[in-house]
Amino acid sequence: MLMYLLKSTACLATLFLFYKLFLEGQNMHKFKRFYLLAALVLSFGIPLITFTTYMQVPIAIYKTPLEYGNINTTETIVEPTNYWSYLIWSIYGLGVLIFSIKFIKNSTNLFLKIKQNPKQRLENHTNVLLTEKTTPHTFLSYIFLNKKAHQQKQIPKEVLLHEITHAKQKHSIDVLLIEVLQVVFWFNPLIYFIKHAIKLNHEFLADQAVLNQGADTVSYRKILLAFSSNVTEPYMANSINYSSIKKRFTVMKKRTSKRSVVLRSLLLIPLAALLFYSFSNQKTEEILVDTQASHANKNAGKGASEKMMQEYRTFFKKYNNAKKKVIDMTYYQRIIAIYDLMTNEQRATVTDHKTILKFPSVDLKNTTKKAPTQSEFNSWKNKENFAIWIDNKHVPNSVLNKYSASDIVHFNNSYVYKNARSAKFPQEHQVNLFTKQGFTNTYVKADVNTYNSILQKYNSELHSFKKNSEISNDDLEIKNVQLKKLYAEFSKEEIKKYNIVFPESIPVKNSEHLGLVIKEEKQDPLETYKKEYNTYVTLTKQEPHYIHRSEAEKKKIDDLFTLLGSIYFSLSKEDRAKVKRVKAPILPYVILIRNGKTEYKKRSELTEDDKKLLPPPPPPPLPPSNNKQDSKELAKARAAFKKDAYEYGSAVGEYRKEGKGTREELNKLYKKTMKSYEKCSALIKKEKGAAPLPPPPPPAPPIKD
Repeated sequence: MLMYLLKSTACLATLFLFYKLFLEGQNMHKFKRFYLLAALVLSFGIPLITFTTYMQVPIAIYKTPLEYGNINTTETIVEPTNYWSYLIWSIYGLGVLIFSIKFIKNSTNLFLKIKQNPKQRLENHTNVLLTEKTTPHTFLSYIFLNKKAHQQKQIPKEVLLHEITHAKQKHSIDVLLIEVLQVVFWFNPLIYFIKHAIKLNHEFLADQAVLNQGADTVSYRKILLAFSSNVTEPYMANSINYSSIKKRFTVMKKRTSKRSVVLRSLLLIPLAALLFYSFSNQKTEEILVDTQASHANKNAGKGASEKMMQEYRTFFKKYNNAKKKVIDMTYYQRIIAIYDLMTNEQRATVTDHKTILKFPSVDLKNTTKKAPTQSEFNSWKNKENFAIWIDNKHVPNSVLNKYSASDIVHFNNSYVYKNARSAKFPQEHQVNLFTKQGFTNTYVKADVNTYNSILQKYNSELHSFKKNSEISNDDLEIKNVQLKKLYAEFSKEEIKKYNIVFPESIPVKNSEHLGLVIKEEKQDPLETYKKEYNTYVTLTKQEPHYIHRSEAEKKKIDDLFTLLGSIYFSLSKEDRAKVKRVKAPILPYVILIRNGKTEYKKRSELTEDDKKLLPPPPPPPLPPSNNKQDSKELAKARAAFKKDAYEYGSAVGEYRKEGKGTREELNKLYKKTMKSYEKCSALIKKEKGAAPLPPPPPPAPPIKD
């Protein structure tokens, strides 16, 4: 909250300074009115804008076993309760209350004046005639005048025109907006400066309107001096005020050329860019990618096979020679996947698929529902004119008697030309109706259904590929590209909601390709681990302790810890026995999240209540796939465990670093992950005769009722 206030204040200060230096004294009052209102919107809006940078992270390396593997054997520095925040919020609330009462009181006074005094309704405004002496002023479309002076025509027409301008241009709306903001941000002095600038610009606009009607400038100035006063300006109203007279006289004489207006307006472009860059937020979003994609899939870098290239060229040859251009969209998506597999050199030798369809896919999940009216629904019961489908299934028109119009959330009505009608469907119209469930399956889950359909075929072909002796499989390569492309379009919420599983990598088989022996360059992981471990130990032994270091230093150590954890779990059992397992840098401290705040405390000093704040243990590390062929069921179980472990690790990371979530939620995710682990372990034991996974970690700590 504090950071938001600082950013919005700095943004508003920058915009207001620009106004004072380049705009206030210029005769471009309509533009200035827009600018001042926009300055308020931008200053409070820009700090809320977040620009997201997407970063690819390996799907197989999940945060929990690496970053938080030893979190239950770490320590804590307890911070005292901060009572200043309670005091500050109490003062703020009191200020809001006082200014709210003031706003309501003054608004009520104006409306009572309108209600209790005689009124004279005219075309664009209403005169409210008051018995007390008052400076003419305006609120909304009401102009408040002294009754005696008005009846005796003692108020000059220039003054009346001035107030009528306030009413016609609805200046009171601007004032009401700034008054509401003043209630919320009463502590911000810039709000008062902006309020004064807005009201002064209203006077500029009204003066300009009077002079444009042919009023003599000298005479008008004398009238303003005669009607101005040093009395308090009516609250939330526009009136002639003495304190602004000198500046108004100066601006009246000012002439601003069109060129000057354009140049000053152009200055706003770099200013806006600077504000967005300086005061908006930056966020990095992680995108899961296949950990083996860069080294396990030998297709990466070599492009599409010659067989694929021939298939791609044949498609375009048939399409170009066809008299009737009809595209099978399912097959067309395959053609796009082949194009995606090509290298730049290969693409240069073929026609780009976008020459046929620039936008080959339709975003069905964002389809807007179109419900029928009762008359439309009743007309569809006529079987002579309409053929009916409900949720993509053809039904007799009489079935509509079992439904009501409210049961249908969306429909498509297509006119069928005579040459396209058939004996089975001779009607002029074909109408496809969708219930709530049908709309979800057809539109909302369109991409999910497509993904799962391709994934099912992919897993079946992958299972067969692992068992046979073929070196490569074009269909697998194509489906793999299609699946990864679709997966990248899903949000984290969709992945979680629909349990979308990332496709398993295509295993590498030693072979010869085009007469060249493919040799995988390998780096000895054991030697790498030893080297990085020594670096890690040196860093962690330096003073001060990890918990007292800067965020940059912590990140460097965390990254190295994660890398070592990843390498350690990829080592064979024999190699693990040769090295020490890396320990968390936070030792001998543990992290506790208490009321959303992070605490560091030594494990030996933990109370029973402290222990209940510890997050559950991490899930077991995912074992690397071995050369033995997994069954389709085991492959699916591995992928499910991988997904659950990553989801749980991410949740623990947010709990630890940002205080998000609760221990109850973490325990639910932990239990879900362990269930996936046990299923995977049982299948490995069943198929391989022994489970290569390490034993599960200790159970999660109990949850306090």
